[in-house]
Amino acid sequence: MCGSSSRDRYLVLAVLGAIASVSLGDPGVELSVLGVTGNSRVGDTLTRMLSSRYVNSGVGAEPAIDLRTVPLLHGSTFDIVVCSEQLQHEPAPVSAALEGLWRLVAPGGVAVISLPHRIDEPHEEHFPELTEARVEVSPGVVEYVGLNESGVAVRFSDLVIYGGLTGFLEHRMFNVSSLREGLL
Repeated sequence: MCGSSSRDRYLVLAVLGAIASVSLGDPGVELSVLGVTGNSRVGDTLTRMLSSRYVNSGVGAEPAIDLRTVPLLHGSTFDIVVCSEQLQHEPAPVSAALEGLWRLVAPGGVAVISLPHRIDEPHEEHFPELTEARVEVSPGVVEYVGLNESGVAVRFSDLVIYGGLTGFLEHRMFNVSSLREGLL
């Protein structure tokens, strides 16, 4: 994993640990692994390591998966789902993305999740009241524009976007407590 961060390496180790746990150490068990990640280094590494057992649905990959709209009939199909650096970019409510994530995990399977979070500071939803929203770019200005629950237009300009203007908008910053509440 040349050029990888320690977070990338820990994530790959966590996936290998999940494989050992779910397969109960039996190397003959063929597990299916889904990657929902925008991290190409992790996706490429898992593709090389797991070959046909790994399906990458991350950014720019096919099949693309929208966690908020995973139908029930497509659920419970992967022994391990790797969700890396994704949940902070999902529009509110994040519970819809979490429900979709759990639909993808087969009974007895595992979700391996990594995301940036805070230890002591509070959980922060950047755009909690928006129902319909989009990023608008004009000369010198980037805004997130949407409607609140009352139908009133709201504009935000203090945005955190990973990967430049064509990247991914951060919708929230988790903390340890919100992770426990949302994931357990």
